[in-house]
Amino acid sequence: MQRLAGASLNSVVAEALGEIERAHGCIRTTDVAAKCHVSSRHLHRLMCTWVGYGPKSYANIIRFQSTLHGMDRSPRAKAVALATDNGYFDQAHLTLDVARFAGATPGRLASAGVADFSKTRCDDLP
Repeated sequence: MQRLAGASLNSVVAEALGEIERAHGCIRTTDVAAKCHVSSRHLHRLMCTWVGYGPKSYANIIRFQSTLHGMDRSPRAKAVALATDNGYFDQAHLTLDVARFAGATPGRLASAGVADFSKTRCDDLP
């Protein structure tokens, strides 16, 4: 599964990022690697070097962002529906990711205003 000669390593990473974002983070790393024509290990090394995260970690972040957008669109949605809609195995896994990335439960985050949280960008910080 080696990449064709002459192709830039940057393009492999860009292609992987695009695949993960198009799938809203709900894609297996082996599938991403296959679409990029590299091995899973090689993709992991490239992404860690260029992005700072491996493909699985990056996919988890993208899935979390997708969940935030879902919470913003439907603030009264049940956590179990959010979990199902965003590719989580169950509500507990959703709650774990929200706690890890936002430091709150899904219900608390929704009531506090997801819009403000999800619109904060690193480039907006001083």
